[in-house]
Amino acid sequence: MRDGYTYQCGRYIHSACVVLDGEAIILPGESGVGKTTLTLKLLGAGAKYCSDELAELDGGLVYPYPKPLYIRSPKLGYRRVFSPPLSWVAPLKWFRVSTVVFPRRGSKDRLRVLPKPEALLLLGGSLLREKVSREDLECLKQIVLQSKTCELEWLDPALGAQKIIEASTKGGG
Repeated sequence: MRDGYTYQCGRYIHSACVVLDGEAIILPGESGVGKTTLTLKLLGAGAKYCSDELAELDGGLVYPYPKPLYIRSPKLGYRRVFSPPLSWVAPLKWFRVSTVVFPRRGSKDRLRVLPKPEALLLLGGSLLREKVSREDLECLKQIVLQSKTCELEWLDPALGAQKIIEASTKGGG
């Protein structure tokens, strides 16, 4: 857990993260899958900003890492920085992860429930910054078991964000 600015433990994954209704939604994935785009749409829909780059996980919880967002436009060849207003930023405290959504760009806007073993493999396989230890695997297992796990294929970011919100507010896991 955190003690001021000192990291005592924690696992880091390449993930965007927002808070909706007091619970965290993490969007892990490689660069270019649209984490920033979806994050901005989720913020526009009332979510609070936690992270666009790294999520610190510990025991089924996530801690905000609210750095400015880097918005890329490969088609236009530019990159700009967006600092969300403080009113958009989640408080610096631990939040329970309620939903894990693996985004990817595609030709449709659809969301499918991801079986827990598949979600655990995706989280543990390539997204941890370092080798997966027994403790890391246990942390990821807790998050996957307590969360709704989904895969989002998105074409329209507004529709993709809406599907994430719908998935996070529905019952079940």
